[in-house]
Amino acid sequence: MVGVISSIDWKGETTPKRVSIEPFGNVLKLRLCTEPRKYAGMITVPALRKLHEKHSVHLAGTLFPPKTTDAKGKNAESDADPMVHVLVYGNRDDKDSIGACLNEGDVFLQHPITAPFDPRITYLNPNYLVRPGGKGPELGEVVALGEDQEPETARSISSAEKNKVMQIFDSAMPETGTYSAIKQSQRLSTTLKEYQLVALSVMVERETSRVHDLKFPSLWRPVKGSSGYRNNITGVTQDNPTPLKGGILADEMGLGKTLSLLSLVCFSLDTLDERGIPDSHPRATLVIAPKSTIPAWEHQIKKHIQPGQVRYVVYHGTKREGVKQPFNRNYDIVITTYETLHHDSKADNKLRDEKWYRVVLDEAHRIRNRASAQFKAAAELNSYYRWCLTGTPIQNSLDDYCALLAFLQVETFREKRLFDYWIAGPMERKGARGVNDLKILVAATCLRRTKNMVEDAVELPGKSEVIEPIQLAPAEREIYEFFQRKASKIMVRLDQPEQCERKNNTLSIINNMRVICNHGEDLLPESQVAIWNDHKKAKEDTSLSPERVEGLSLPSPGGVHCNFNTGSNRPSTKVQALLKNLEKEQRASGKVSPKLVKSVVFSQWTKMLDLVGDALRGCNYEFARIDGGSSLSYRSDALQRFNENGNCTVMLASTRSAAEGIDMTAASFVHILEPHWNPKLEDQAIARVHRIGQSRNVLVTKYLVQNSIEDYVRWLQDDKNWITQISLAGTDVELSSLDLDCQRREKLQQVFTLT
Repeated sequence: MVGVISSIDWKGETTPKRVSIEPFGNVLKLRLCTEPRKYAGMITVPALRKLHEKHSVHLAGTLFPPKTTDAKGKNAESDADPMVHVLVYGNRDDKDSIGACLNEGDVFLQHPITAPFDPRITYLNPNYLVRPGGKGPELGEVVALGEDQEPETARSISSAEKNKVMQIFDSAMPETGTYSAIKQSQRLSTTLKEYQLVALSVMVERETSRVHDLKFPSLWRPVKGSSGYRNNITGVTQDNPTPLKGGILADEMGLGKTLSLLSLVCFSLDTLDERGIPDSHPRATLVIAPKSTIPAWEHQIKKHIQPGQVRYVVYHGTKREGVKQPFNRNYDIVITTYETLHHDSKADNKLRDEKWYRVVLDEAHRIRNRASAQFKAAAELNSYYRWCLTGTPIQNSLDDYCALLAFLQVETFREKRLFDYWIAGPMERKGARGVNDLKILVAATCLRRTKNMVEDAVELPGKSEVIEPIQLAPAEREIYEFFQRKASKIMVRLDQPEQCERKNNTLSIINNMRVICNHGEDLLPESQVAIWNDHKKAKEDTSLSPERVEGLSLPSPGGVHCNFNTGSNRPSTKVQALLKNLEKEQRASGKVSPKLVKSVVFSQWTKMLDLVGDALRGCNYEFARIDGGSSLSYRSDALQRFNENGNCTVMLASTRSAAEGIDMTAASFVHILEPHWNPKLEDQAIARVHRIGQSRNVLVTKYLVQNSIEDYVRWLQDDKNWITQISLAGTDVELSSLDLDCQRREKLQQVFTLT
């Protein structure tokens, strides 16, 4: 590390910059690698210039911004010169003369702990003392020596960057023909599809604890003429590298990750029995899952495994008291929640004290924050093998993936410092090697298939989507435009820099406008209802509009009319449209089958579900409901009633509560009552119905209020999907966050403008 004279204005920026180094008179000139023509500074150290003259060396550099500390010990701006880390590439035979040349000028070689280097090149340091018969450290080992480096916080990635990363994960699929001739366990009552046999084959190979004779990608490859292995990313060689004992099953939602894992459990139980392993040996699998998915796990076990072939228990809530101990002697599968695991880690630690055969994290992205109690409790568990199940291995940052690797105990990459060095840093610099190394790491640790990849094997029925346009009633439009005017005034004041704190008010007004689209004033906060009532009292004409006085009469499935009283019991225009569609679906199905069809109604607001439930009762519908506040037993009963009771034709569900691990294939109609800011959440909700096990075509109806804030939310969804498409297509279109913000702000201003 040497000082450099630089003209770069860092402006508080802390990200190092890659630079090229070339001779220029008596100095060495620096140019930015990202902008080859841009001058970055000069090195005036004579020893380096002399080295470049006398030896065939290549110099590569990383330029670091100047740092200092303020009175509180925090980083602050500095007038000091920046520093450059110089890597010296040369001939092996010249190492001693290179070291001597630098030492004469009082320049000494250090371990390359702060800059990226090429792992394919052997690392030799003539200044590093090695005992006779010994050897110097490997490149991958010396990175960890940089104790003075501050760990970087995880950097969020843009939608385009996330899509490019997910492309790499989508490529983590071995060719179908590569899997070994493996047979599923007779304990299973379901015949596995070919891609599920591939998953079983991959997982069985991971649990052999081998690094040799592997059919699937690995982090290690044999070194020719040696008994050792070389890491495909870091270049480190080891005689006995630690094998990967598990991995990430990241199949897209709806492809049966649970069944694949259950097939592994059954396979390993057969293997333990065949080998005559005593009962004292760990054999139980601990499944840690969100509370909402436990009924689905129980359902999947009953559905796919022969009765009496696997002993399982749910260890959660009051049920814990009756669970037999020790777990391994009494159960093959123990299912618990992240909350229970965390709670027990502070109490008697029964889960942590057990030695498990394997630990499985369902919806494993729940532990993506390594500072969280959930991650720490999961990491402390003791097991032979570890697996992560998640359809979304990346949520906000590459560090999400690193957290999963940390749980899996993947050597080198389990540490954030090393993961950033080898993977996140090169990816951020958008170099080809960073992409290639991430591909190697993902292929060795992850298996992911999308529905498009396995569509021939899955044979899912069709799915179609329609938009149901809604025109607000006059009374609804009146209250909507009142809050629209308030939002417009706030937006005008936001143009003034000192008014930026009003952004929260804008979001609040936007939410008001969104709930009005759903059910008028009935979903507004009390404070906003009071403001609206004050406005109405101030008007000269306070008479109610006809739409508020007349009752509503709608047909029910049985032909009996639904009668609603005036006032708050009256359904909104949007709910009326929903009721008409539900009735139409039932009437159409009755012409071809006496069996009633089933529908799922999603809303992101539980109070909206309350109002829809009132309307359904008024039309004599039998329905079930799940949301984030549902207890485990209530949720289980609701799903069972909806799936098995032919008269229960409607399920009400909050969008987020249905995004994880729920099977609602009993339905063939989906109703999305309002567009969500995040289109992926809508996709996840729809995937609860359109998934493996669905035997009928699925119709998705999305309700959209015309000339309203919902137009903007829908436009924003399309904008996000467009970014996804161009990034996946590799189209060379670069939009900065500022550009996107400006475009979206202009569109929002249009929505707030009364026409």
